Amino acid sequence: MNHASFSRKHKRDATHGEVAKTLEAFGFSVRDLSASGRGMSDLLVGLWNVTDLVEVKSTADATYTPAQIEFRKGWRGSPIVRLENRAQAEEWARRTRAARSRESVRAAIPSGVA
Repeated sequence: MNHASFSRKHKRDATHGEVAKTLEAFGFSVRDLSASGRGMSDLLVGLWNVTDLVEVKSTADATYTPAQIEFRKGWRGSPIVRLENRAQAEEWARRTRAARSRESVRAAIPSGVA
């Protein structure tokens, strides 16, 4: 691996830090995967026993790298979340917390009761 390809793998989008901090503020566990390379998403995010992959892009017109496209094609887990700024991160965090909260309540009700 040459130095140029190594540097490119570690390049973060300008909004990377603000998206990560926003998700943490909403109670999500956040781990930075941006240095992993090979098209791996930027963040590993978890809340209430559910894990999501998050790809951070700085603008709506930012494109995926060829490695990211290949990774996404082969990924068999839950859909990869794309977030571009703090506002999108806040909206996704609120929506995700609300949906998972409802799922937690339903899961706690014994079957046949509801």
